[in-house]
Amino acid sequence: MIELELPFPPSSNTYYRSVRMGQSCRVLMSKRGREYKQEVKDILSTKHKQFGFPIDGRLFVGIRLHPPNRRKLDIDNRIKPLLDSLSVPFGCVYDDDESIDRLLVTRHEIIKGGLAVVTIEQIVAVDSVQ
Repeated sequence: MIELELPFPPSSNTYYRSVRMGQSCRVLMSKRGREYKQEVKDILSTKHKQFGFPIDGRLFVGIRLHPPNRRKLDIDNRIKPLLDSLSVPFGCVYDDDESIDRLLVTRHEIIKGGLAVVTIEQIVAVDSVQ
């Protein structure tokens, strides 16, 4: 099992931006989204040898979210940015978040600045369970 302490993720509501380009509109990652991915990448670069990333196989991911303050927040809006930051080519913990078969997200006590504690472990593939 791997346990990582990561910065509190931005909301998926602010993670992407729509930009008008001529007649069409493109969806791009916001500045805050790019900064968050870089923060996570910097943290994971020190853990690479310790854990032997990327992890292969089917995965269980547990996420304990410690909000930075008492403001209301939807915890589901924090999941996509966090999981994406752990996948190749950004965090390199796993090839793709498609490999996650089980996901458990819980809200915990407030910590100044916020924190996301992520545990990852390999599991038996759901297809092979009787």
